[in-house]
Amino acid sequence: YLNATMYIASYGFHGLADVGSSDKQVALQIRGRGNWTWTNFEKKPYRIKLDKEASLLGMASNKHWVLLAHADDLTGFYHNTVGFDVSRMLEMPFTPNQQPVELVLNGEYQGLYMLTETVRVGKNRLTISAEDDMVRNMSLVGKGGWLVELDNYTGDNQISLDVTGTGLESFNITWHTPEVLSTEQKSYLNGQFTAIKDAIFETDPASTTWQDYLDIDALARYCMISEITSHQEAFLGSCYLYKDAGQTKWHFGPVWDF
Repeated sequence: YLNATMYIASYGFHGLADVGSSDKQVALQIRGRGNWTWTNFEKKPYRIKLDKEASLLGMASNKHWVLLAHADDLTGFYHNTVGFDVSRMLEMPFTPNQQPVELVLNGEYQGLYMLTETVRVGKNRLTISAEDDMVRNMSLVGKGGWLVELDNYTGDNQISLDVTGTGLESFNITWHTPEVLSTEQKSYLNGQFTAIKDAIFETDPASTTWQDYLDIDALARYCMISEITSHQEAFLGSCYLYKDAGQTKWHFGPVWDF
């Protein structure tokens, strides 16, 4: 992250309010975000972290936001808009809100962006009772809430499953909450998703073992959203799953990155 300041001019749009001003700017930190979108396009996406929680353009108060560039094709701005709206129609537990903005960075006009709520555990976002970092007591590991992501790239905060014989090149699970895992928590996460993988690739087509680990209602909703939006990366990347404290099944969602 780099230290920075910003302000938002709402230009009198109904229901929207200015945030700071050119003379009294709001302190924040900013960094690049994304993988394919960061390395392959001139128009870059950014992640911003405010020093203090704030409501931006009518969205719920928080410190954490992203500026999505949607530079990959001419209809990119529609994809998340439609996907998020369908997610709300299907009453997913948390769906990011967004507002269009024109970004000026260091005095240079960058074009149209979507100021978007991040997917994270916390107030006004995904409200689950998160498991603590670095839990070592096996009787407590896995009892709290988790947020993870199926990913098609490699990173530091990941486990990679053995997918020999499945036809997949790789299968990576990125953990977001808890943020720092003990050896015991990594073993738990690996065990959970190895069991899910094995259940899905069970040779008996009548087997329903996978339903012991996955909430079928949330899965059906995620499938419908993905079909309606022709979401080509569904189940492969930027695919979140969560479970709350005391739950045994993983739920698909929140939706992200169409």
